[in-house]
Amino acid sequence: MRYIKHSDIDIRKWDKAIHSSEYALVFAQSYYLNATSPKWAALVKGDYDSVMPLTENKKLGISYMLQPPFTPQLGVFGKKDKAFEKACIDHLKESYRYVSVEFNSQMKPDKEFGTKKTYVLNSLKEMRLNSNTKRNITKATKADLKVELIKDKERIELSERFLKPFMKKTLKLKSKELAMFNDLLLSATKENSLYTFVVKDSHEKLMALAHFIFNEHHAVYLKGTTIGKDTGAMHLLMNHAIPFFFEKKAVQFDFGGGQNETLARFYSGFGGHPLMYYTFRFNNLLKPISWLKRK
Repeated sequence: MRYIKHSDIDIRKWDKAIHSSEYALVFAQSYYLNATSPKWAALVKGDYDSVMPLTENKKLGISYMLQPPFTPQLGVFGKKDKAFEKACIDHLKESYRYVSVEFNSQMKPDKEFGTKKTYVLNSLKEMRLNSNTKRNITKATKADLKVELIKDKERIELSERFLKPFMKKTLKLKSKELAMFNDLLLSATKENSLYTFVVKDSHEKLMALAHFIFNEHHAVYLKGTTIGKDTGAMHLLMNHAIPFFFEKKAVQFDFGGGQNETLARFYSGFGGHPLMYYTFRFNNLLKPISWLKRK
């Protein structure tokens, strides 16, 4: 196993390892990590046969690892290798004073792991609309709302105008996180991996907006918002987006969360089912660590 600093990572081999994984998540691709954790390093076995990103940082001489914003489920990718997984966890314990990270669902837990969940669909056949979801889609359809896939420049402008205020005021994200999110949108755009859907009324007024990232395997709902009164617009949008990605041969549609019960009910209304993944925390600091998170 080798530790490789960011500047020495072979990006072509790295992304090949991610894409060849049984669980090829967009979160571990180089462009995604470059946006959310610009200083990331890597643990690599062989010729990038098995890899693990290290979202490391240092403050006041203390090395630590935190899970980056907008980036769940990292850990080991490439060929399955239990010995490599164990070596990676040992490296975290030996190399960092504080660790709080999330591993993907393919890494089997032991007593040191906690759990989180997202909601997913693994095929279009799993998509099942409950009565509330059907009712909202009908309401949106009767209101003559339409779903539209929009292009590069317009989607960034609309995101700045409508989604950013929601993320700032409602989600309470900080300026640095908002800037990071914009960097992620731009990076995904360059990779032709960003898909943005909007819902408009008959007067072309925007009623909902949602960003998705897709890598020909894993489609994830990144962030979205509705505008104005409840019209069923987001239900209509999601009812359009899910089949869209499965028609593009997605292996998994990821709703991108599920810890919040209100959102969990929304996702399950489309047939989404919980997928458990794992958290790992290690604290070798004597003092409280809240200041580490103020990066």
